[in-house]
Amino acid sequence: MSRVRHLIELARGYPPRLLGFALLTIAVGIPIVVGAVAHTVDSNGPSLHVALGIVVFFLLALAAELRPVPLDVEGDWLVSYAFVFVVSALLILGWAWGILIGTTAILVAQLPMRPGPLRVSFNSAVYAIAAGLAAVPLLTGEVGPHANVGVIVGVAFLAGTIFVTANVALVCGAIGFASGQSVRKVIDDHLRHSGPPFTVMVFVVAQATLAWHQSPYLLPLVGAPLFALNLYQRAALKRRAAEVEAARDNLTGLGNQRAYEQAIDEAIVGARPDDSLILYLIDVDRFKQVNDRHGHPTGDAVLARLGELIEELAPGRGYRIGGDEFAVLLQGDTVALHGFPDRLRDGLATLSVAGVTEPVTISVGEAHFPEHALDASSLKRRADLALYKSKRNGKDRTSVFQPEEPLFEGSSSTDESTGSMVAVRRLLAALSARHGRVGEHSTAVADLACSIGRTLGVEDEELKHLYLAGLLHDLGKISTPDAILLKPGPLTAEEREIMQKHSRTGFRLLDGLDLAPVDTWILHHHEHWDGSGYPDGLAGAEIPFGSRIVLVADAFDAMTTERPYRRALSVESALGELRDQAGRQFDPLVVSALETCLAAQPDRVPIETLG
Repeated sequence: MSRVRHLIELARGYPPRLLGFALLTIAVGIPIVVGAVAHTVDSNGPSLHVALGIVVFFLLALAAELRPVPLDVEGDWLVSYAFVFVVSALLILGWAWGILIGTTAILVAQLPMRPGPLRVSFNSAVYAIAAGLAAVPLLTGEVGPHANVGVIVGVAFLAGTIFVTANVALVCGAIGFASGQSVRKVIDDHLRHSGPPFTVMVFVVAQATLAWHQSPYLLPLVGAPLFALNLYQRAALKRRAAEVEAARDNLTGLGNQRAYEQAIDEAIVGARPDDSLILYLIDVDRFKQVNDRHGHPTGDAVLARLGELIEELAPGRGYRIGGDEFAVLLQGDTVALHGFPDRLRDGLATLSVAGVTEPVTISVGEAHFPEHALDASSLKRRADLALYKSKRNGKDRTSVFQPEEPLFEGSSSTDESTGSMVAVRRLLAALSARHGRVGEHSTAVADLACSIGRTLGVEDEELKHLYLAGLLHDLGKISTPDAILLKPGPLTAEEREIMQKHSRTGFRLLDGLDLAPVDTWILHHHEHWDGSGYPDGLAGAEIPFGSRIVLVADAFDAMTTERPYRRALSVESALGELRDQAGRQFDPLVVSALETCLAAQPDRVPIETLG
């Protein structure tokens, strides 16, 4: 009865298929080990040379088993160099000693971990079976010191390949039965991680065999590089782990701001012509109230749970980019991707955090590449604009960025200003050719200035002028030196003086093109409400109305766009800056209109094309 009870205790906690597989493996391995023992006992005893080999190869195999090499940062995949010495022992000392060295090394290496008798027996049996199969090529004869080098290399390669194949198949079979995964999938994953190093080590088996036959003292020449490679791999993984940790948010486990910036840049740079990317910016609604009412530990628990949901729905594609702000970058154009916010809300509906009774909701902004933007900076800004719209329109919703309709398309041969518009287009082309960023910025300012004008009730004809003023407001920078325009830091007083000349330069470049009042608006688009601006120090109502609108649009786009010397501000932060300066730098009415138009759906007022 004691034996039956022992078997029941041994089997408890193991899936039936895994238990059956393990017991079958042990049943096959035991006779192989017994046969190896019997063979060594029947022999006359090892010579001094063989005894030295037994000790050396056992110690090397044991050391390799005690220090397996991790192949990934998480440590889920390990590879042992022990098989190099086990297979080498098969070729040099004979099949029996090779099997005993391998099974004994793995047995001793497991003892400090106390893994249980079934696991110890299974792992030892795996080595016995793999070594026994690897010894089959030796049945044709011994690979002695006088054997042909080609024969030694061929037999070593064949025996090493057999050992690795048998070992991987048995170990992956156990992993598959234990986890419920497909055994084939587990084998594929294992070979993907460990295939290359195993291939290299198969050749090392041949080197070890040749070195031993030349002189046993040459064996360290083979062992030393293996252990040096072990140390190198560990050091490389430590560096990689540090890099991963530096790009990970400690609270949620998602990527942090640094990882987000890198991921979106790489995704857009590496995108193929038919690729589509969707950027979701996510903000927890009324999160400050959660912290104030329940305390920061509870707030952190809410954020951690949200991070878990994001990782569950979009593995490896979620990032925490601020206190309660998250980003998710998905690739493709399927219904499932577009439905991501809804699935995230479904998960939040069942959110359970101790002490939190009110529902946790989120506002989401969505923008697409290349439909809405062609670069990372623009894509982030437009997703942020959409997020702002969600927050201002009641929260707990998703808004997709809606681009404004273009104002200038086509051409009219009957338009009296056609010649002027041709000149304007040439000036814009020259500006974009010299300063690509300035060209992108000007287009964004033109769109925004027109939106503000619509909100303020500006008539269609004046909207055309506003759009054109936005396009041309930085035209004078065509004469600004690159060293100043692209300087990654604050300007000196002298450099600032040169930069401030661009409004007058732009005005002069438009002289004779009959573009009033656009040229005047460009001349004064850096005048401040309190009279502190340039070039003429105008104040209040003295500043042309179009100039006031362009100034606000210019400042907002500049703040929400990344520059070499600073990161972009969020829409909310940029609006906060504008509010703080309303009545001093900016016209308060224009700032208020900007907030309104950002929060509302675009008012699609039809505007006839010009020029």
